[in-house]
Amino acid sequence: MSPQNPIAAELVTPAMAARENGKHYAGFKVGCIGYYEEPNDGSLCIFEGANTKPDPLAKKDCAEMKVMRSAKCRHVTLRGLVVVGQPRAEDVTPTLHPCEECRKLILQYVASGEVIETSTQITCINALTGEVEEFTVAELFAAHGEPLSGD
Repeated sequence: MSPQNPIAAELVTPAMAARENGKHYAGFKVGCIGYYEEPNDGSLCIFEGANTKPDPLAKKDCAEMKVMRSAKCRHVTLRGLVVVGQPRAEDVTPTLHPCEECRKLILQYVASGEVIETSTQITCINALTGEVEEFTVAELFAAHGEPLSGD
C-alpha cells in the first residue's frame, strides 16, 4: 500500500532508510521523517530520525522525538511525520503508532503552539507488511482515547 498523502508517499523510502540507522539491543528499529515547507520558497525540508536504545538499561530515544526536537531547534512547525516500524506483539494496531512518551511530547508541543499542530499529518507504515495508516494528530489521539487538552 502507498500513503494517500503524496508528500508522505515520496518520503516512505527515506523513512525506511532512516529505520535502518536505528540502534536497538533487541533489533526493534523505527525510522521517522518529519517535513515542513520552507516559508521563503515553499521547498520541502525534512528531518530524519531513528530510534536508539543500545542496551536494556539505556533510556530509549524514539525516532519521532528526535525529529520533533530538530524541528523545535529550527523553530518550524511540521506538516507531517512518516513513521516506519513493525508493531510489537503487544500492539493492537496494524502499524506502529507513536508511543505513549512520543504522544506526551506531541501533547506538550500542541499546548505550547510549537512544532506540531492538531492538523499535522502522521503516516504510519508497517515495515514488514507495508500496511499504511494515516491520521491527523487529533485523529491519532482520538484513536488512542486520549484527550488533546492534557486533561
